[in-house]
Amino acid sequence: MKEVEELLTAGDLVASFGKSAQHLANVRTLIETLPPRLHTDVTFLFKGSRGMVIEKIVWQFGQSAA
Repeated sequence: MKEVEELLTAGDLVASFGKSAQHLANVRTLIETLPPRLHTDVTFLFKGSRGMVIEKIVWQFGQSAA
């Protein structure tokens, strides 16, 4: 079983997740923050709503990581 090593959140409606979480002002900043964290042994989990258009966020991340 693996643990969550890092938690990044974005948006106005996010509650506090504790001291180890990093809250970013918006989704654009979140997407720009992710590529340096991309390694072969890293797994990303994207959690969001259809209202956030989570599919678009994942697509943009894929484009920036390529």
